[in-house]
Amino acid sequence: MSNSKIEFTRMVGSLSGDTNNHGDCFHYGSFGGCDSDCPQLRRGECDCPGENLDIIMDDEELMEVYKELLKDVEL
Repeated sequence: MSNSKIEFTRMVGSLSGDTNNHGDCFHYGSFGGCDSDCPQLRRGECDCPGENLDIIMDDEELMEVYKELLKDVEL
């Protein structure tokens, strides 16, 4: 999946002189908030999946990713 929003946010971060890699969650969310195209969310690495549950539940592919992650969590 091509995601021009994350490419743009990474470019803006580098142009601003920010040499810290804050990660995709910070960069992507900084420009318009979270949505289903966030690369970190799509990889199953969301920093706050509970806060984004509505986004996850509206996307079948994301639901499968997070269901698999739940299986790996020891209760």
